[in-house]
Amino acid sequence: MLPADKARAVRDRIRENFDRGADGYHRFEEETAHFQELTSALLAMAPEGVVTGGRILDVGCGTGASTRVLAAAAGPGGRVVGVDISLGMLRRARQAVAGARFALADACRLEAFRGPFDAVVYNAVLFMLPDAGASVRGARQLLRRGGVLLASYLEGVYEAESRTPVADLLAAEGHSPGRHAVSTWDRVLDCLEREFGPVAMRRMEVSLPPDRFVGFYGLEPMSAGLLPRLPYPERRRAVERLARRWAQEGRAAAQVWHLVAATAP
Repeated sequence: MLPADKARAVRDRIRENFDRGADGYHRFEEETAHFQELTSALLAMAPEGVVTGGRILDVGCGTGASTRVLAAAAGPGGRVVGVDISLGMLRRARQAVAGARFALADACRLEAFRGPFDAVVYNAVLFMLPDAGASVRGARQLLRRGGVLLASYLEGVYEAESRTPVADLLAAEGHSPGRHAVSTWDRVLDCLEREFGPVAMRRMEVSLPPDRFVGFYGLEPMSAGLLPRLPYPERRRAVERLARRWAQEGRAAAQVWHLVAATAP
């Protein structure tokens, strides 16, 4: 857990980056269905019958990519609530997804919501939270017995063939790369197991050819995780230079995700 002043600064930076980058984020998702595919993979890990007709909380819903998939899975008898810290992202979500309810909220403070929920979903969220433990504890309190927490956690992004972290490649070019995770995987997994006991896990790798790598990491919020000390759009230009070299060499990037399903006892 970060000190209060640092946690507040992290939340503010995340909010500002996503507010400014909401339109680009939405276009990327419409073109690639990147986060929709992750959501579908998470739903495949849910116990049978939990999601259909259920009440679902989509934490860090962004522009509604995951919410759309969850609403379809829940069906007409279900109800999905999407929450995000970015008003810009929520505006897009409200335009993109009919029938869901959306709320501006801090993912570390889920106690403001009323349970019970049948499922709480974190799609590419927990690693960005200043206090993932508080969020997981809040989720556990909101879930009914037998309800499920589903989460995708980005371990990192690598040059696919050599498995070299992209952060190392950027450092070799003279940049000062950041760490994409505010809450590390070890800490997140420890929090999950403390609240839920043993969890189901699988590893998922997503290929990012040069154009898709730029489409993802050229976005303002995503580029901030790679190069937090550079202003935007200089971050995008650094990403584009790396992608051009990969295109010439026939290389690509790979994201490695941890997918988790935890059932409330």
